[in-house]
Amino acid sequence: MPYVIGRPPKSVLAVVATTVGMLVTAAPSLADTTRYDWGNYQVPTVAATPASPSGSCPTVTSSPLLGSLGDAGNYSPVHGGTFEGSVADWSLNNAAVVSGNEPWNVVGATDSSALNIAAGGSATSPTFCVDSILPSFRFFAQSLGSGYHSGLRVSARYSLSTGQSGQIPISSLYSGDYASWQMTPVLPLGSALNAGQTATVQLVFSAGWGGAWNIDDVLLDPYAK
Repeated sequence: MPYVIGRPPKSVLAVVATTVGMLVTAAPSLADTTRYDWGNYQVPTVAATPASPSGSCPTVTSSPLLGSLGDAGNYSPVHGGTFEGSVADWSLNNAAVVSGNEPWNVVGATDSSALNIAAGGSATSPTFCVDSILPSFRFFAQSLGSGYHSGLRVSARYSLSTGQSGQIPISSLYSGDYASWQMTPVLPLGSALNAGQTATVQLVFSAGWGGAWNIDDVLLDPYAK
């Protein structure tokens, strides 16, 4: 059965937003088997400085793509994140589109591709706008390796409207939990930003040296759009 978690309650998002900011000077290293949580990563928050007069990102068209898996939230794919068309805007290092979609076909019944990240490889998404009302994302993953060094690290490379930039860890997936295709838990994004603050973000997926990973359907949750 897939790992299904619906949208976190507002109290959880409030804790994350209080304890986590998007400004860091250095990120700790992650063991491949560590399940990492932003809530345990103490970094200072920054003052809200809108990047535009409205202080928000453009409207995102979304729909309940994960409804059949128990998540009633509305989602929209990251550009190129279904891996069904061009991935020219993705930065790929030892990674390539392969045949074999996640088995639930949540975006399209005819989808037939995924992204394979070889051991030691990485994939970086195109940039997209994040604000406090785009709180989280999810995706599908499948581990093709096993052992201590077979994790998949997920991080966010960001640039704030105030000019600060950096990269911080979001999660590290354990290969044993993803021996077959599974949906990830809800992973935080804009819930760590102050109201009225925006950031430009890229998601970075890095496979450990112990084995390759497949990922598919990287979905953003713009629940307040």
